[in-house]
Amino acid sequence: SSEPARKPRRPRSGLAGPMFAAASELELPADKKASIDKLGEALGERGPSDPESQRALQAAFTDGVKAGKVELAKLEPTLTALDKAAAERKDAEVKALDGLHKELDAAQRKALVEAVKKHEADRGGRFKERGGQDKDDKDGKDGKDGKDGKAGDAERAKRRLERLSGELGLDADQQKKVEPILMKHDLGRAGNKGGDAREEMKKRMDALLAAFEKDTFSAAKLEFGADAKRHREMAKKKAEYLNALLGVLKPEQRDKLAATVDDGPRGGRGSGPRGPRRMRSPGSGPPPGVDEPGD
Repeated sequence: SSEPARKPRRPRSGLAGPMFAAASELELPADKKASIDKLGEALGERGPSDPESQRALQAAFTDGVKAGKVELAKLEPTLTALDKAAAERKDAEVKALDGLHKELDAAQRKALVEAVKKHEADRGGRFKERGGQDKDDKDGKDGKDGKDGKAGDAERAKRRLERLSGELGLDADQQKKVEPILMKHDLGRAGNKGGDAREEMKKRMDALLAAFEKDTFSAAKLEFGADAKRHREMAKKKAEYLNALLGVLKPEQRDKLAATVDDGPRGGRGSGPRGPRRMRSPGSGPPPGVDEPGD
């Protein structure tokens, strides 16, 4: 007997991903399913950013670390490419969501919205079961450790300092100088809180679902989040952190730092304010569960 036709893979990222994933589970006429499949195929599986540009940005950071200074001007070509990729991704999502809305009647749109809400609620429950813990915080201490404010920040900085010292071989004097740098440039908590980012994405998704149920709908009016400003802000913050760190390191330690910055195919485990292999780099995509709600 012949094998059943393989369903096209659904896009999982951005605002459109969960909508198309839920649409694939609806009981719809064959012609509507075919039309929706075509819309999903046109959207593709692209994430909010261009992987090639992400790798180029990582390489620019690595080169800067090796040279002893990360210059924002040298990051500009890749940041411009990421701007373009974000704009193209938004245009693709707008077209796909508008097309999906036109394919469904009021009852079908309501069913889709309810399915997405259930999926998001289930996903939120699984996150809470893990203690609201960031996937990168494998020691379980950077999540809910019962300490807030300056005391919690200081403890996190000390743990990152231990990891950083082990990776780079920092001496006692360097450790004293690096600890306040980690406190100041704590993107993992103070500068780019995962909880805040998840809440931001939830608000965008809630706005989409509320708008999608209505008879008239324009995806272009939605806030998508994956914009040029985010890439540039994160690039600036990371450059500031790395340059502050480079001011403390010895030449031979720069190469060790450069190796951690360039670690991983997506740069997702590169060096950052949490210490080596602890922070996603600018342009490498959002933290888990932020701009990729279908994951």
